[in-house]
Amino acid sequence: MTTEELKLYVPDVYQKDIFNIDYKRLWEHGVRVVSFDLDKTVGSFIANKVKIRAGIKLSYPEAKKLVDGLHEIGFKVAIITNAKSKQAKQSAEAIGADCFYAKADKPSDKCFKKVMKEYKINPSQMAHVGDSLTKDVVGGNGAGVITCKVKGKGKDAKAERALKWVAHVESHHRIREELAKNGMWREHHKKAYGDQYYQLCEKPGYLTGKPSPDEGSVAIFVDGKSPKKSAENLRDYISALGVRAIILENKEEVEPFPGKVIVIGHHDFAREELKKVHCFYEKYGMFIGFRDNLCVLMASRSALSSENGGEGHRAFGKYYNETLPGFSDIAEKYGIPMTYEHNEKSTRRYQYDLIWLKFVKHSLALFLDIEGEEDEEE
Repeated sequence: MTTEELKLYVPDVYQKDIFNIDYKRLWEHGVRVVSFDLDKTVGSFIANKVKIRAGIKLSYPEAKKLVDGLHEIGFKVAIITNAKSKQAKQSAEAIGADCFYAKADKPSDKCFKKVMKEYKINPSQMAHVGDSLTKDVVGGNGAGVITCKVKGKGKDAKAERALKWVAHVESHHRIREELAKNGMWREHHKKAYGDQYYQLCEKPGYLTGKPSPDEGSVAIFVDGKSPKKSAENLRDYISALGVRAIILENKEEVEPFPGKVIVIGHHDFAREELKKVHCFYEKYGMFIGFRDNLCVLMASRSALSSENGGEGHRAFGKYYNETLPGFSDIAEKYGIPMTYEHNEKSTRRYQYDLIWLKFVKHSLALFLDIEGEEDEEE
């Protein structure tokens, strides 16, 4: 494959997901229309198919919030997908897109040209975001628009990528191999997590020798379903302090992450990570500990059953109700209930609410090594 042919596979922007793209930079460079792929870009491929067949309405609240923000900047938003019209229409309505083009047959450039004709723009005024190197990037580059590649979204993405690799060794593996060999593009990190990512008009860290953009950042890994909301609140709280905070999707990303890492959860991974840190808080099945760049926040619902003669849940509820008033300002802002309502299945969520509140008030500044008022913990 010639150099010119390989260039078709090189995106102008490469980021972990659609939320990490610097859209303001795109606007500053004259982009006025942003188009998105659907499956594994905006939502999970398998989940979308299952919901469509079951008659369940598609919903993408985070993507909807992103699109609302793009509209505020001034962008028009389109969907260009190889999926069928029903899914494309529902997805466009769910995220608030201005238009959609289904059965696009990417990498064909026909739908890219339709969007440009619709909005009377030239290729430099359009950016396309998608997960596929051979469909989204090649299709967008062929049409002359700015291309933004993101990693596949959804738990099914890894399995599908593996199957695709087996089925298309010639077209996928060898292309990526050739791109890496020629120093044109590299998909995975090798030395520092995140050093392969770059924004428009940038080069990735592994080519420039610059430190990863994640150095000095905080990554949060959620080990379980119950702490998900608490993890999101913790991320937003840290971000409000002016420190970049992200949520990692895979535990394999924890060790190579170059910044601070907070593991919040109660499964085996969190339990093993807790052994590596100094646990300085342990009460009512709640554990907080950190050492160097690793912090662990863990809750054990089963521990409550053995405390206080089997009255652990009731004792925890009393403790929760007595403690929350001291966090009323933060609790109100992040929608945390001020009173405990006993429900064995939801107890763990109350534990995580209390854990992250105690952590940010008493220990976060120390862990991040930033200025802050640390209250003495009881």
